[in-house]
Amino acid sequence: MDTLETINQALFLEINGTLTTPAWLVSIATLIADDVIYLVPLLLAGMWLWGTEAQRKLAIRACLVAMLGVGANQLIGLVWQHPRPFMIGLGPILLTKSNLC
Repeated sequence: MDTLETINQALFLEINGTLTTPAWLVSIATLIADDVIYLVPLLLAGMWLWGTEAQRKLAIRACLVAMLGVGANQLIGLVWQHPRPFMIGLGPILLTKSNLC
């Protein structure tokens, strides 16, 4: 697991912003992370309500795949417990708790 944790931390540092990251870029990233995800269920609901038979099947399949993904995430979390990057001081913290509430 040490090798996997090393890869995990290296990938995090690659995608994590730095202290010199422009505020507008942090704002866009925050918007995408916090709000754009809500478009997915709206899109799936639209596909279900107004879509063709093929689109309805695709919407059901997407929901099932999402449930499998969440289930796999939970199982991995039970087997491989590790702290979040901000808990171990890995990279700069661009959002404080007050930003997240």
